[in-house]
Amino acid sequence: MTIESLVEIANSTPKSKNTEPGEILFFRSNSTAGESLKKLQNHNFTIGYAFTIGLNNGEFTRIVAYNHKNDIFRGWMGSIVHDNGSIDTIFPLSVSKFPCSLNMPRINSDGKLKLYRESFNENTRKSGFSKKQFCDLQNIENIDDPSLYGQFWPILEHPEVELNKRKKMASNQDKYSVFYSDIASI
Repeated sequence: MTIESLVEIANSTPKSKNTEPGEILFFRSNSTAGESLKKLQNHNFTIGYAFTIGLNNGEFTRIVAYNHKNDIFRGWMGSIVHDNGSIDTIFPLSVSKFPCSLNMPRINSDGKLKLYRESFNENTRKSGFSKKQFCDLQNIENIDDPSLYGQFWPILEHPEVELNKRKKMASNQDKYSVFYSDIASI
């Protein structure tokens, strides 16, 4: 999928309670992929990067989006086969091999930059906790010094690396963490 096709899906999705922006970015579990894309758009995120990989007879699209606060959202869209045989396209995926997260650079109470990372995977993100934790932190709207990110500088993924990583994870579950750290260090 291209960025243009993802934007078209979001634009063609009708408004609903699942697309309305809230105080924090939060996706309802019953949202369609189109509704979640529209909600991401309604939270003023712009898709800056996307690529698709083919794995196990399915396609998975990596989506990286950003907003005016320099928040970076990373998630996957893909098809899930249910027990009854039906297939749904889900975004964001909330399965272990396809992580979804939101990185938020904020000024903490000591006046220092800190990068907060929230996981959107199942059962890890609670809306009440997120609102309480991040509501009083100052946004960073203009980062003119990349060294502020330190070791957390966002690195865009590459389709071949992502495909090879998932194939390696599927073939050797025990070495997943070692392989992932090797890829990250590169």
